[in-house]
Amino acid sequence: MYQTLRPRGDSPVTIIGAGITGAWHALLLAEAGRAVTLHERSDAAMTESTSHWAGGMLAPWCEEEAAEPVITRLGIRSLALWRQHLPETPFNGSLVVAHPRDRADFERFARLTSGHRRLDAEGVRALEPALEGRFGAGLFYPEEGHVEPRRVLPRLHAAIAKAGGAIKFGSDAEA
Repeated sequence: MYQTLRPRGDSPVTIIGAGITGAWHALLLAEAGRAVTLHERSDAAMTESTSHWAGGMLAPWCEEEAAEPVITRLGIRSLALWRQHLPETPFNGSLVVAHPRDRADFERFARLTSGHRRLDAEGVRALEPALEGRFGAGLFYPEEGHVEPRRVLPRLHAAIAKAGGAIKFGSDAEA
């Protein structure tokens, strides 16, 4: 029997989970004009969701030390996407420090990564006053940062709604 199917571009999209990953996908699809519904088992506070409790490091240059080059490229692209879609999200950089006994590992890390600025003890203290007197050197990666999910998810959800997407909190929809 022959069925007529709608073209994929017209099909509505259902996403399960309104955390960082699900919300990003919903936002991009909604901005592209797709009919998107995002289902979340938790309430709008997202207290039952992993994204409520997890942090979001975006540290592609630090990851150069051990990751494949594609990880760095994707991380840099992720930072650009955050800045494009939620430009008010703060990115304050990453600071790497090591105790003197770990100096060889620190130097190895510095050689295997890029995008950093070397700091002396005063530079470390200026960035993190609580570390005063504890570390004589640091590496500062100014373009990196941490996304605090509890702060950005409400803005991300609002952007989805503004783009025409729907979010159903307290939903028991399953994949």
